[in-house]
Amino acid sequence: MLALLLLLLLISAVLGYINFSAVAAEERQLLVMSRQRTLLQKMVKEAVLATQDNLSTESRLRLSQTAEEFDKILEGFSEGSLENNIRRIYLNADLRTGVPVIDSEAQDDFEQLTAAWNLFYDDLEIIIAAEEIDSDVSAALEAVLAADGGLQEQLDRLIRTMQLDADEHYRTRISVQTGVLLTVASLILILLWQLLNAQIFVPFEQVQKLAATAYGVPFSEHDTVRRFEERLRAAAISKSLTAPLPAVPPKTMQPDLPETDTAKEAIPFSPPPSAEQPIELPDAVRL
Repeated sequence: MLALLLLLLLISAVLGYINFSAVAAEERQLLVMSRQRTLLQKMVKEAVLATQDNLSTESRLRLSQTAEEFDKILEGFSEGSLENNIRRIYLNADLRTGVPVIDSEAQDDFEQLTAAWNLFYDDLEIIIAAEEIDSDVSAALEAVLAADGGLQEQLDRLIRTMQLDADEHYRTRISVQTGVLLTVASLILILLWQLLNAQIFVPFEQVQKLAATAYGVPFSEHDTVRRFEERLRAAAISKSLTAPLPAVPPKTMQPDLPETDTAKEAIPFSPPPSAEQPIELPDAVRL
C-alpha cells in the first residue's frame, strides 16, 4: 500500500513537472518572440524619431502606437513588471544631425529607457536614420537597417542566440523527462514484482499451523509453494515409513445365499448314518 502511494505521488510529480516544462517552454518561446518584437519596435521608434516630417498621418499614427507599446514593454522590463502605467517618453530628433534632443523633464525617463536597451541589446546606440526615407512603415524600417548595418547583424545574432537557448532548454527538458519516466517505469516493474511475489509466497498462518500439526514441518514465510510442497511430501513419506502397520480387521461372515428350487433338486438331502444301521462296503474291500 505504501509503495502504491509513493508511486502515485511520483506520477503526480512527473505530470506536474511535464506540465511545468511545457509552460516554461511556451514562456521561453514567448520571450524569444517578445525580444524580437521589442527590437523591431525599437527600430520603428527610431524611424519615427528620424522621419517625423516625411511620414503620412496614418503611418505616423501606426508608428506612434508601436512606439507606445515599446515604451510599455521597456518600462515593464526596467521595473520588473509589465503592469506599470505607461509613461510616454517624448523625444525630438534633429534631422540634420540625427541626434535626439532630450527635454529636461524626460531626462530621467530617457536614462531609464537607455538602461533597458543596454540590458537586452548589448549597448546598442541610438540609430541615425537616413535623410531620405519613404513614408511607408516597412520602407522606414529598411531605411533604419540601411543606416546602420550592424543592427541587422545584432538582430540576427539575438534571434540565433535565443533559438540556441530555446533548443538547449528543450533538450534539457527532454533529458530530464526521459530520466524521470525511466525511474517511474522501474518503480512500476518493482511494484509488479512485489505483487507477483505476494502471490507466489505462502505466508499464511493457517497453513503453518496445519503443517506443524500434521507433519511436524517447520514453516518459513519465505518458502515458495514448490519448496513447501517438497518438504511436506518428504515429511509425509517419512511419517508413513515409520508409522506402525494398521491392524487387519477380522473377516466378516458371508451372508447365507437364498435357497432356490434348482439348488434343492441338485443336492438331495440324506440323513447321516446311524450306529444301528450297518455300513455296506463294496465287494472289492470285503474280506
